[in-house]
Amino acid sequence: MNEPDNSFGTPGSCGQEGMEVSANQRAEVINGLFSALETAGLSTTVGIISDESSSISLALTEYSTWLPSVANKLAAICHHGYGFESSAAYTAFANTVKSLAPGKATWMSASRSFTQGFDPTITNALMFSGLVFQSLVTTGEPHYDFWTLVSNGLGCSPLTSATCPTTPNSVGWNDGMIYYDPSYATNKNFALYITKHFWTYKHFGNFVKREFCLSFSRNNFCTWSPTLSSSLNLYTAGSVRLPLIGSDVREWMMAVSTATTYSLILMNPNTTDTTLTVSFPSTAVCPTGAFRTSATEDWATVADATASGSAWSVLLKATSLTTYTFNRAAC
Repeated sequence: MNEPDNSFGTPGSCGQEGMEVSANQRAEVINGLFSALETAGLSTTVGIISDESSSISLALTEYSTWLPSVANKLAAICHHGYGFESSAAYTAFANTVKSLAPGKATWMSASRSFTQGFDPTITNALMFSGLVFQSLVTTGEPHYDFWTLVSNGLGCSPLTSATCPTTPNSVGWNDGMIYYDPSYATNKNFALYITKHFWTYKHFGNFVKREFCLSFSRNNFCTWSPTLSSSLNLYTAGSVRLPLIGSDVREWMMAVSTATTYSLILMNPNTTDTTLTVSFPSTAVCPTGAFRTSATEDWATVADATASGSAWSVLLKATSLTTYTFNRAAC
């Protein structure tokens, strides 16, 4: 199922095939698929994710109809992000899932702009980065997807206008991070146009990796443990999210660690610079790098964090996303 709450006008003029399945039929679909996997000897190696509701607000009205009866047959509970709901709504969604399907992780498996318009600027990039923080930090989801990586929805001709790939317009679509000329087959323009959205997502892609698996759910899918202690020395793969505590902490900030590193991914959506002072569970840390994406920078290398007594000072430039990295050892 893909957005089973939406027929996409099928049959009709919409170019996307609808997969409408009423809420009271979804358990039947999952039971049938699980039974087929069991018959093929695949039920312990192939996982089922469902139901990819268009938004969490729709999911909240429908989950009680089908989810409790098939929760044990799901590897993860997927939803899409086209409602652009508040963090409070996200928290309510997470709590509802916990009550209906204890122990099951939720995944955000598709998001993009729902209305027409192309915006390759840092403003749009930080908006979508905020949605990633909402999923990963507010809700603690282990998985986030954007739809899609590559798009031809520029809404303009880059051969006609040099500013086409860098200027917002109302004709294109915010449905990609890398764009190409929709007329490439005839005009032979094979260039790729990278937006600020791509560079902001690089901060997450480079540092937020699959967490170490402490336990496994059905079908061997990793179960995320939000109580994992930063002192555990078990990180053979992936990264672990750590809580940030303090009056200056916002929902668009996060910390991750591996066995040997800390990384701070910090967004400043405001129009003025700010500085944070950061302390670590272990004082033996050493700054190793910093990268910033802003209106004028694309994953630019910037100054490391600076010592401030036993803590560290990090600069957050206006309307930017910055990652500071540290070794978990003295310099």
